[in-house]
Amino acid sequence: MTDRYAALDPLQERRQAGTRPSDETILLASRFQNLERLTLTTRDAVCTESLIERALSHRIDKDPDRLVQELTKFLERIAPAGSLTETVEWLVLIARRIPVRI
Repeated sequence: MTDRYAALDPLQERRQAGTRPSDETILLASRFQNLERLTLTTRDAVCTESLIERALSHRIDKDPDRLVQELTKFLERIAPAGSLTETVEWLVLIARRIPVRI
């Protein structure tokens, strides 16, 4: 299911094809060469209804009813109690401009 929706995203297609330069490559070729990376990992219980609402809010399918049916079927299989643990890893890339020396 994920592959089908990802195929509709042109940026995802470029990422998978390797034709899009990484953010780091772009920044290192600019004046913003001082890079810092931060990572934050969170874990929380989430109900399946909120996951479905989240997917609908992104409008990834022209047929939202089909999306709800597919997600409901999938989530009932992996989270029969109606909730699961969501682990999110946030990656932050901070780029600072290198000072110009005169």
